[in-house]
Amino acid sequence: MIPNSIQEHIQTLLTDADESRRRQAAEDLSLSNNLMVSAVLSLALQDSDKGVRDAASRSLLQLPHKTSALAIVEYLTDSNFTTRNLASKLLVEIGDDSVAPLLDYVNHENPDVKKLAIDTIGLIGSPKAVSSLLPLFFDADENVVVAAIEALGNIRDRSVIPQLTTAYVCYPYARVMVAEAFGKIADVSLSMIILAMLRELENRDGDNALIAYALVEALAQCGNEKAIPELEKIIDDTSGRLQHVLIYSYIILAERYHLPFDELHTSHFIQILSDEDEKIVFAGVRALTALTKKRILPEVVRLFGSYGDIDAYLINVMLQQNIPFIELFPLYSSFSNDEKKTSLIKILPHLKERTQTETYTPSREDNALFDILLQDWHSADNELRSIIVDVLFFLNEEKAFESIVPLVNEMDGWSRVEFLQLASNATHQRNGELLMRYLDDPEEMVREFVQSVLMV
Repeated sequence: MIPNSIQEHIQTLLTDADESRRRQAAEDLSLSNNLMVSAVLSLALQDSDKGVRDAASRSLLQLPHKTSALAIVEYLTDSNFTTRNLASKLLVEIGDDSVAPLLDYVNHENPDVKKLAIDTIGLIGSPKAVSSLLPLFFDADENVVVAAIEALGNIRDRSVIPQLTTAYVCYPYARVMVAEAFGKIADVSLSMIILAMLRELENRDGDNALIAYALVEALAQCGNEKAIPELEKIIDDTSGRLQHVLIYSYIILAERYHLPFDELHTSHFIQILSDEDEKIVFAGVRALTALTKKRILPEVVRLFGSYGDIDAYLINVMLQQNIPFIELFPLYSSFSNDEKKTSLIKILPHLKERTQTETYTPSREDNALFDILLQDWHSADNELRSIIVDVLFFLNEEKAFESIVPLVNEMDGWSRVEFLQLASNATHQRNGELLMRYLDDPEEMVREFVQSVLMV
């Protein structure tokens, strides 16, 4: 017997014209543990109002998962794309309890429903589904075969390696997906299998390029030490993007097995710094900094300010290896204004940490950096100048005051106000002292601005 209050909530959810009342009813039904309630909430996944659909989804996830999964899975067959996708998403969130109901749909007469059920099982990643997915390798629909291969890759069960290897041989259309599945399974036993596939693959730089990319990226995930010399042989036989991916895989494997990089590959490591994929560029940076300890190559410096993770890595390397910050600036004069701003902003927190100690005295490298930045003053815009001032303060406070004040005095009134406005946001504690120098400025507009900032 369903309590009257629950019946009222069900009636409101299914019939009320007010979406806010339907939404509240869906939320209230989360307190009821009843198969009919799960069915009604699943029906609400078709509601025209997104807020109602979201409330029904949240309530379904709060009910016993097996009950909810049984009610939701039926909506994989719904004619509405949004409803089907929402049902799949909820089944993934429910997890293992969704697998059994989903298996009833992997042989559905509608290939789209079948594929959606397979995809959903793959996203759940439960090994319980493996035995039901393998027979789908013989399905007449190529899309179903590919979906089954992808799902098995997501499940990451090494027991299916023989079947996936057979699928690679038998189904040329599925080779990219098989290679990607190998990479997800990431079992070291695949190393020689993938290398054999790569060696046998014809036209690697042409029609079969996508297969080659997928195999090489999989090798990066599961290759063993023996794969490294084999990769080195293939690198020089390829070109373009595939060569970049091969070099990347070589670096990943060398790092994994703690092997030193060969200096003969320095030009290869520099080459991949131009790749569009940040992970490949980052691998090249790591390899080059490992080869060139105590210094950073200009090709690496040129990347500074382009990628946040690479910037953080380079600064960390410099701090650990006591590489002077001046190493970041051999190409500084060739940077655009934006690149200059980015590079200075990136080093500022680390420079601040290093210089704000009682024992700090400017080093020869600090003085050299000071001079480089001071020389850049006349060609810089006011925004860059304000950043330069902040860095100069941290490098050498007294010298900064002596150098900056005459340069600011040379500006016209408007430019001086603009610069001081930007400089007022600088992080150095003595920045206020610089502003105070202009309380008695001959230009009234400058005096008024400084007084407003310092509130005097």
